[in-house]
Amino acid sequence: MRLPKPTLTKRGSFFRKSLALVLLITCLPVSLIGIVIYYAGNDRIVGEVNGAHQIQLHQSIQRLDDYLTQLELYAAQLGFNPEFDESLASLDFARQFQQTNDLIKTLRLMKETSPLIDSVYLYLKAANKLIGDSNGVRTIEPGKDRSAFADLLAEGTPIYWLNALSEIDKPDEPKPAVVVKLPGGSRYQPFGAFVIYINQNALNQLVQKLTPKSGVAFLIDDDNSFITTLPNEDSNGRKLANDLRSYLRQQDRSDARTSVYEWNGQSFSLSYGMLPRLGGIGAGWTYVTATPLTHIMAPVTAMSKLIVMVSSFGLLVALLLAWLVSNKIYDPIRRLTKLLHAFKETPHSGDEIQFIENEWKHLLTEKLLLQDRLKEQLPAMRGRFLLQLLQGNLHYLTESDARDKMKQLDWDIEGKAFAIIVAQLHGISATQAAFSDKDKQLATFAASNIMTELFESHYSMVHLINAQGLCIELLVVLDNDKPKTELKLDLTRFGGDFVTAVNNVMRMKTTLVVSKMSDFLVDTPGVLEQTRSALRFRDPDADNQLLDMDDFMLEGSQPVRFPYELERKIVHAISIGLEDEAVKHIREFVRALQSDASTELMVHQGMMKLLGSIFDVVLRAEENPYVLYEGAHLYERLLQINDPEEMVHWFQHELIRPFIQTITDTDDRELKSILEQVIRRIDTEYAQDVSIEAYAEEYKTSPYKLRKAIKQATSFNFIDLVTQKRLDRCKQLLVTTDLKVNDIAEQLGYQPSYLIRVFKKGEGMTPGQYREKMELKQG
Repeated sequence: MRLPKPTLTKRGSFFRKSLALVLLITCLPVSLIGIVIYYAGNDRIVGEVNGAHQIQLHQSIQRLDDYLTQLELYAAQLGFNPEFDESLASLDFARQFQQTNDLIKTLRLMKETSPLIDSVYLYLKAANKLIGDSNGVRTIEPGKDRSAFADLLAEGTPIYWLNALSEIDKPDEPKPAVVVKLPGGSRYQPFGAFVIYINQNALNQLVQKLTPKSGVAFLIDDDNSFITTLPNEDSNGRKLANDLRSYLRQQDRSDARTSVYEWNGQSFSLSYGMLPRLGGIGAGWTYVTATPLTHIMAPVTAMSKLIVMVSSFGLLVALLLAWLVSNKIYDPIRRLTKLLHAFKETPHSGDEIQFIENEWKHLLTEKLLLQDRLKEQLPAMRGRFLLQLLQGNLHYLTESDARDKMKQLDWDIEGKAFAIIVAQLHGISATQAAFSDKDKQLATFAASNIMTELFESHYSMVHLINAQGLCIELLVVLDNDKPKTELKLDLTRFGGDFVTAVNNVMRMKTTLVVSKMSDFLVDTPGVLEQTRSALRFRDPDADNQLLDMDDFMLEGSQPVRFPYELERKIVHAISIGLEDEAVKHIREFVRALQSDASTELMVHQGMMKLLGSIFDVVLRAEENPYVLYEGAHLYERLLQINDPEEMVHWFQHELIRPFIQTITDTDDRELKSILEQVIRRIDTEYAQDVSIEAYAEEYKTSPYKLRKAIKQATSFNFIDLVTQKRLDRCKQLLVTTDLKVNDIAEQLGYQPSYLIRVFKKGEGMTPGQYREKMELKQG
């Protein structure tokens, strides 16, 4: 849809009032300003200009101090750099060309780090070598040069300044230099030094940057020696500098001062002060500058005259421009009225500002309505954000970003701490009845309401993270107005109140875990995961438990005894199709795990081990687990079961019964009876010359069926079963008797050498080594 063409807006009363006000403001004040500045403000301007000049001087001093600080830090880094160690003294500069070249490149890079550095040399005392950034490697000949460089290492401090030090190639041109001993520090005997020559011209320009040609600026040290170069011998600048140095000898230079100094009939603004350094390069130096007052005041005089001229001209121009710019001044008002009133013409006599005010109030009312609607949606938006955060999907957020986002969602968590409460319901404690999925959801919903109402009555910011499958998770935001120990006690007390309420109202037993407190919102996903994991360490026999993650410790020193004998009985019963016996042994197996491990995690791990053994039986029976159990992920289903009795029920109906029904269809009772008799005879006749064919002929069955039945029942083939029985007997005799290996082999029907070979293959050691190992363990 095309918008209507805007019509020209007639000017209203506000325009007329504004025009009159502009004429008044532009005409009268401009004239008054020029007169007042010229006659009354001259002294103030002089003071301000002089103060600005002094600020610039102080900034120049600070800049010089920064350069010296940078140079000192750089020199300190050289002295303590582990790359410049004593191995340089033994470096063969001719043969080890690459290392020499790298060293020269390093010196060149050093030179480029600061505009004050003119050249850099590395002096090695033992080798009498001098390596330069431009001259390469050269040997210092005996004489004055060698003595001069050796004296550099005699100075007490590791880094020091020299006002004048000649280069070896330019003995007539001494320069300032910084000497850095190697290695740095006073505890080591220096083996060499870096000699950093300072560019005198660069130092002079840095000091004299803000001083005019008719003035002078220089540096002197605590001995009143010049650090910077003075003008020519016969110039007024050198004479002024020497007079100032004599004058400053009698002054206290510890504090910066500014005064007027009379010299040769001319007044100078004298400023001086020591560089703000506590030690090192530049400590004790005084920065001195003298500027002619005529130079300082020249801009002020010219500016005052210029103001008067401009004010007079501006008075004439203002009258003309006031009318010309009135339309431009009115443009924002016109655009705003059009924007608020959809191109309708503003009345001629109306007040535009009043119209804008009325429309603004209308927009403000609509804004408040929108804010109320947004506030109603904030809890849902906050819940979605926290869900994404606690699931780990917002791991890229910083702590500051997360807190800002929560503040936008109406939770100010600045300075707050965070804790997680996780509760697991374990069924009806009186009857131990199994819950249907619908019952679980209803129970979870009721318990989550109890927990939320309980904690919301004590904390202003509480969020329900998850409530499903009899598990409830709650995020609590804590005020840091108490010690953390008291905050944790409050959480534990309220958690205990929740457990009591669930027991009394819903008749259910509960495990509740109170997490560690965190000061960072972005750490809560990890805290939540740790707290969830703690549920795995509950005591399955306890009705109610309250675990505190601050006191939570894993007992790793207590040995865990796995019921292997019961596991073998379960596997044997399943293999021969005895469901009731297998279920009986599974109950004993669970009780054994509970009495020994005492945590849900250990019970789960033991049952996982048993599930693996049953899987092995299924595979040895040449059954397809995927087909047998309809593609179910049995390990995942087992992990979801917490109640021990429910585990036994699941093993019986979901795991054992389908398998036994399958193998029962192919085997008959007679073969099972024969199998039991054969296994009992093998237990007593394993040392004799037995064979599967003899047993099959005796019991009038086929060797193939008997061999397959033995394999399904024991997970061993016939030969391996007999061998295992003999090895078990051999280990028993080795531990309980003093019989020699030859005598034991004769009892078992083996040649001694063959027994040793079979025993080592099965146990990983010889019979003698096994006996020694067991004697050490028993001793």
